[in-house]
Amino acid sequence: MKRLILFALFTAPFWVAGQGTPLKPLPEFTYITPQMNKHQLDSLIVALNPYELSLGFDTVVYDEHKMIKEVNGSLDTKNEFFPLSTTNFKGITIISRGDTIAVIMGLLHPPLKK
Repeated sequence: MKRLILFALFTAPFWVAGQGTPLKPLPEFTYITPQMNKHQLDSLIVALNPYELSLGFDTVVYDEHKMIKEVNGSLDTKNEFFPLSTTNFKGITIISRGDTIAVIMGLLHPPLKK
């Protein structure tokens, strides 16, 4: 019994430290702009994974000015599927409010704060 208590006392700090920290909430507005390069898109895909958002691109075509011209892919959530497909890419806005996610093809800037 003494060994069990000592074991519990020694392992408890490590067990508590390993529980992790809660996720910060997803920003209200997340943008995918035509100026993003492949590395930035890949970073965004990885950053959205902890929020149970799966962003995937089947096709990303850049023009001669290194701006995204065409995109095909999807954003998957727990209960929604948003196809992303355009040949005249202007941007994508992902809006998150609480448990609600919305995807807008095009850049929608947040309202001005008063």
